[in-house]
Amino acid sequence: MATTNERALARMIVINHDGSRPEMCGNGIRCVALHLALETGAQDFVVDTDAGALRCEVQALNSSARAGQVRVSMGPARRGGERRPEAAPTRVFAAVSMGNPHAVTFVDARDDPEVLARTLGPGVERDPLFPDRTNVEFVRQEADGTLTTWVWERGCGITDACGTGACATAAAAVDAGLARPETPIRVALPGGPLTIVVPRATDADVIMTGPAREVFRGAVPWA
Repeated sequence: MATTNERALARMIVINHDGSRPEMCGNGIRCVALHLALETGAQDFVVDTDAGALRCEVQALNSSARAGQVRVSMGPARRGGERRPEAAPTRVFAAVSMGNPHAVTFVDARDDPEVLARTLGPGVERDPLFPDRTNVEFVRQEADGTLTTWVWERGCGITDACGTGACATAAAAVDAGLARPETPIRVALPGGPLTIVVPRATDADVIMTGPAREVFRGAVPWA
């Protein structure tokens, strides 16, 4: 597909389960970056998205295993302040945009973030405070500092992983004093962990690093 940015090697468009088109997908861009690296040999390039042009670096590329680690400059985390949605009136959410909207809340050690995501996530996604709907993160900080995160994804529901959600979670954790800027933060999602670095400067890019692996190939007729 043709790009709209002259620096970009490719353009990525994502379609959600419900047919909606999100601005960005952090897991999707890692998959796209790996595919481009395997197909072209390039390992440092820009991918154009609806949230802007993002730099991708494919590290530890293993062509025979069709896998690698992908580092993406995800753009700045734009903070939107605290929100108290009607759907979860006892909880405070941090509004964070990673090009797409997120609402992040931190839960107590005794809380189960999965249960909260499944029960409160649908209502928060569509709360009037979020006119474009929102992704919703329920986060528990573990003793070692890991942020265990469950995501109710806008247009998809419960998801095994969310790259933009991990970035928004890490940014909210830094703002809340739960993590340090310029330091790798481990965000543990059901599908596996991602490493996020939140810059001290709020207008600088959040960096996401995580794995990608080709699991199948297919052909789709293009009308």
